[in-house]
Amino acid sequence: MKLVTSAEMSAIDARAQSEFGIPGAVLMESAGKAAWDYLRRHYLREEGGESIVFVAGSGNNGGDALVMARYCALAGGNKPLVLLARKSLKGDAELQRNIVAALGVPLSIWETSRVDAEEYLLHADWIVDGLAGTGLAGPLRSPHSEIAQFINSARARVVAIDAPSGVGDQVIPPGETVCADLTLTLGLPKRCLYDPAHRGNCGRIAVIPFTLPAQLVAGPAHSGELLEHRDLEDLLPPIPLAAHKGERGVLAVFAGSIGTTGAAVLSSQSALSAGAGLVTLFANDMVYVPLASQLTSVMVRPEDESISTGAVGPGRFGAVVVGPGWGTSERRAAQLVEIIEAFSTGVIDADGLTLLSAVTHPPSLSDWVLTPHPAELGRLVGASKDDVLSDMYGSAGRAAQMYGAVVVAKASTTIIAHPDGRVAVADGMNPSLATAGSGDVLAGVIGALVSRGIPAWDAGRAGVLVHSIAGRRLRDSAGLFRSAELAPEIARVMGEVILGK
Repeated sequence: MKLVTSAEMSAIDARAQSEFGIPGAVLMESAGKAAWDYLRRHYLREEGGESIVFVAGSGNNGGDALVMARYCALAGGNKPLVLLARKSLKGDAELQRNIVAALGVPLSIWETSRVDAEEYLLHADWIVDGLAGTGLAGPLRSPHSEIAQFINSARARVVAIDAPSGVGDQVIPPGETVCADLTLTLGLPKRCLYDPAHRGNCGRIAVIPFTLPAQLVAGPAHSGELLEHRDLEDLLPPIPLAAHKGERGVLAVFAGSIGTTGAAVLSSQSALSAGAGLVTLFANDMVYVPLASQLTSVMVRPEDESISTGAVGPGRFGAVVVGPGWGTSERRAAQLVEIIEAFSTGVIDADGLTLLSAVTHPPSLSDWVLTPHPAELGRLVGASKDDVLSDMYGSAGRAAQMYGAVVVAKASTTIIAHPDGRVAVADGMNPSLATAGSGDVLAGVIGALVSRGIPAWDAGRAGVLVHSIAGRRLRDSAGLFRSAELAPEIARVMGEVILGK
């Protein structure tokens, strides 16, 4: 599904009016009715009786909230109330206010009747937030910031229209932001909703289609993509019925050291679960014996069978995973450069990323995948972890351009950035995946895919999806889980797609 910035969505709205002759009032009517219908069908009690406060700012989001209030009043059964931030509204929002007032819907204005407005919010069952949209140029200002703070202190369930007020492409935390239980994003999903800095304030996100020409919604101009389960079929080619193990992918893994052998086990075993036909783990003398005795389906070879002997390289292996639990010594730094020069594609993770960030002139990483968490991403681009988290899209994009690689930036949501500016997002929000070794598993999954010859951009997106789907299924069936439990579920997810089941 296309993922757009606030500016891109505004351009779509403007083109709908200028090129297709759809008046702004019609767009507002369609958006507000679609949002109301969704809320009524999926969340409100059939018997009614609920108090719903529609909070409206002066712009289009406020107008959408007022349309919803009108449909609520006309439907009957529930008690709509309207709270305006200010007395004056703009354009089509003013028209909607006049209609709601004519219908006799109780209305209060924060800046002139704050006591009454607070009473509305305190006794509401639902609050519909239409204070501000995604086009904010900075944090909320008074009176919107005070209203947002009061909404967050109320007992009501909160529904945000398009985005919780205070969330926007140009808004960097901290700042007062409405905390929504449900966000009804209109037309297309917005990038800012899936930014780790904002995602926690959005609750469940539902995309609400409304009257927009299909040519604008599906247009190729949008560089963003929200990944969905159904995308896997397009990203993962099936395995031929007569395939042998070499055709399923042959992968080399450089991972593990004293105290971190688990990372080597998880990354190499998950690669097999993701479909690789043959996985070889290269381990140093200190951990070779315990790893060789533990791993039965993975081949474990001594690390001293170095690249210079011809034991590893693209001639024998389709790709490489390097870094999980590998260590960051000077010897490892030299090995990393040697491995990058020997392979045309692969995955660099964990300690490999720390080593890469210290390489002054790294070799070309075109068709490679880097899988950093925020601290590792910060080291790659020379920024602090906090700076990365406040601008995850920008940080991932900079790293992709700096290294010429596909960057899979892991946080509460995962952002995949391409050097050419494309970006894809997987909506994570699964705390059960926040367990030691989960990232090692993801590295192995992506490694398996690139070893099959799947391009890095497709492998990165598909690997994240497979990992996310497996994590959600395990959460739903088992609650909390260990990273080692992911491998069997990953095998099931992959089998459903590449075996054509």
